[in-house]
Amino acid sequence: MLNKKGSFISDYIVLIILSLVFIIFFGMMIYVGGSVFDGLLSNTDALTKIMGTEEKAISVVNNSIGATNRGFETLHWSSTFIILAMCLSILISSFLTRVHPIFYVVYFMLSAIFLIVSFPISNAYETLSTTPTLASTFAEFVGANYLLLHLPVVITITISLSIIILILSYYFGGDVTL
Repeated sequence: MLNKKGSFISDYIVLIILSLVFIIFFGMMIYVGGSVFDGLLSNTDALTKIMGTEEKAISVVNNSIGATNRGFETLHWSSTFIILAMCLSILISSFLTRVHPIFYVVYFMLSAIFLIVSFPISNAYETLSTTPTLASTFAEFVGANYLLLHLPVVITITISLSIIILILSYYFGGDVTL
């Protein structure tokens, strides 16, 4: 059996921190890609000298940076799936972990700490996503915006389901081995 003791702490830290980091990183990638694309299209004079015609220069920009930006469009929903997958991994980890009921007190106390930590993370994301420069980029992250702006609710639901699964797997589950 895998030693899963102590993974509760790292699972929630990973969920809270990486959710914010992924969205910021993905948002910056999309913002920079769009800025580079717009900058190249507005200054096609240098590319026209190299390529010969303006149509060729615009075609090169569209086929290179434009294709990259179209690929970045998948980050809008894949970021949502990454956050939901981290929540699901916490629930699976709860199912595979058997702890004595005495440790539920520690679980509740740490859960309260993670819940309290999720409020400033959610507020920080709200501040970042409403800045005038980045607002249009982060507005396209519909699912991830919802999850991060309501991070305390997501953490509460995940903790509640995790505790229910822990209790049920302890009393009714039997040994789960991989």
